[in-house]
Amino acid sequence: MFGAPTGGTPGDYVVITVTGPPSRATLRQKERVAGIWLFTGEAEFDWMPSFYTVASSGPLDEIVEPVETLRHGIAPGTSIPAPTGLGSAEEIRLYIDALHRITADSHRIALGEGIVELTEGVLFEAPILLPVSLVPGTCDVPVFLLKDGLVLSRPDVDLPVRKSSAQRLIYRAAQGYGLLYGIATALIAPLAGWLAAMVFNRP
Repeated sequence: MFGAPTGGTPGDYVVITVTGPPSRATLRQKERVAGIWLFTGEAEFDWMPSFYTVASSGPLDEIVEPVETLRHGIAPGTSIPAPTGLGSAEEIRLYIDALHRITADSHRIALGEGIVELTEGVLFEAPILLPVSLVPGTCDVPVFLLKDGLVLSRPDVDLPVRKSSAQRLIYRAAQGYGLLYGIATALIAPLAGWLAAMVFNRP
């Protein structure tokens, strides 16, 4: 991504967030009970972005005031509501920490501090990596211009994400014709296995 925030001056900082289409998530806790691994608890996240990344031109804790981080939902996790179905604050924190760890490992929630490059004081450029599992839809991309830890401006950009060519046809078939798609997959799988066996078993 690249651009020039309105009203930018040398010495300002830029933070970019990319929020993918919303989804739901269920986290389950697994423990060993009498030598057997069992699910002993779960939490429902009724709303969470399918993808969330933050890119900044400096360390967030140095360039953004904490109250601004909470107000605009800049830091990873601040825009995700707490899970439901839990009793204590300790349980809530346990599942939120687990969600951050899992999504970080899969790059669904990422933090890139210092990857936004500023030139001439006002022009910015940042590489934003999108995961292959990104859900088709529209991503919300606000660009924050900051000075002395405060947000000066926040233009929002819509980033459409859609599958193309053969990927799009397969996705539409799976979504719109689930039964036929399943039958076709079941028929193609043994045929593909037979062809592979014929090719690799040749003398």
